[in-house]
Amino acid sequence: MAPSAGKLLRIDGIGTALGVPGVQHAVLDRTPGTDIRLPPAHFSSSAVGALIATGDTAESVGRTLDTASDAIHAEIAPAE
Repeated sequence: MAPSAGKLLRIDGIGTALGVPGVQHAVLDRTPGTDIRLPPAHFSSSAVGALIATGDTAESVGRTLDTASDAIHAEIAPAE
C-alpha cells in the first residue's frame, strides 16, 4: 500500500524482497508516473503491488511478508 498520495516516482527493494526466504512472487500494479490517491478519494489506486509467500504456518507467512514488505520503498512526490 502506498504510504501517501501523490505521483509514484519509483519503487525500490523488489529484488531484496524476492530474496526473503519464502517469498515466491512480487507483482507491481502501478508504474512510475501513476497518480496515487488514498481512501476515501479512491480505494484501489493506493495498492502499488502484492507479494506472495509460502510457509509452514500462517504466522510464518505473516512474518515473511512483513520482512519482505519492509524491504520495499515507494517514492511518491506530494500531490500538487
